[in-house]
Amino acid sequence: FKRQDYIFESGKFDADVPFTWYVGAGAWSEWDHDEFGARVPLGVNWNFHKNWDMYGQIQPELDLHGGAELQIGGALGVKYTF
Repeated sequence: FKRQDYIFESGKFDADVPFTWYVGAGAWSEWDHDEFGARVPLGVNWNFHKNWDMYGQIQPELDLHGGAELQIGGALGVKYTF
């Protein structure tokens, strides 16, 4: 499974809210099943400690293999930056 996203907009909610938001566009593919499509990730980030981020996102996905099919995906993760 491979994904490639470009974040084209991001920002802050409010000075009192510790989260930031982002909107992106990208593509995905699954080589084993010859599936591919486009996606739009919509998410939030939380920098909860120095160099540590937590994120959550949902992404509408358009599966283009064998006809167009709309799907909804999601992700949660923790990231450490060196």
